[in-house]
Amino acid sequence: MRSSLMAMAVAGAAVVAGVWSSQAAPLSVADLILLGGAVYTVEPDQPRAQAVAIREGRIVAVGTERDVARHRGSATRVIELNGAFVLPGLIDNHTHFNRAGELLLGINLLDVADSATLAQRVAAARDRLPPGAWILGGDWGAYEEWAMSSTGREGRASGSRFKPHRRIVDPITPTTPVLLSRWDRSEYLANAVALARAGITRDTPAGSTRGHRRARPAYRPADRDPHRHGRRPRASRRHAEIVPTAGAGSADRATTAGRERRHRDP
Repeated sequence: MRSSLMAMAVAGAAVVAGVWSSQAAPLSVADLILLGGAVYTVEPDQPRAQAVAIREGRIVAVGTERDVARHRGSATRVIELNGAFVLPGLIDNHTHFNRAGELLLGINLLDVADSATLAQRVAAARDRLPPGAWILGGDWGAYEEWAMSSTGREGRASGSRFKPHRRIVDPITPTTPVLLSRWDRSEYLANAVALARAGITRDTPAGSTRGHRRARPAYRPADRDPHRHGRRPRASRRHAEIVPTAGAGSADRATTAGRERRHRDP
């Protein structure tokens, strides 16, 4: 009797195990498999591997070629690395607290790529800031550019990128000076008040020390530090002459605001 009960229990366990196995999630079929590489995993328990399987941008398997082969399907792209080195992508996630604070306390245009939203943000900043305070920066067009790709060269032609005109902001800032910048500082937008303070008119020669009709890059890409050679670009010099420098209190408030937002949104 005991032997019969034991046999029934074992059989029942086998049936349950079989059902469990049949309900287990199917093996992920990879979109891309890398074979024959010198893979550095950054995992202490398995620092080296030969192959990687990737599905929808995520690594689903790392190990020997035999381990990864199980994820190969009819549509899987396979790349033979022939010993090439593979390292997981590195993402530098950081925040410049003072810069983030300036966007929070001033105007944030990172996601702006149309006239209506630009006008809304400028009006909101005008109402929030003290009367007569400059509305500066904003970095318009950043998300628009990033959506094109990491280089910004693919996707839409550069001529179709958002290029704001002062007529968008002049009607809503009759007494407020505005000097906005594109995210890469290749273009600036000044309203009538800012232009008047800078002494810039329709007759001001382009490239003169009194300003630019269209901003040029402040420095060559190969020389990312405009102060390295002891000479500031002309646009920067004129900007410093007409735009009040933020005091230590303003800088501290911007830094604090950036840090507080970073702690709220890790």
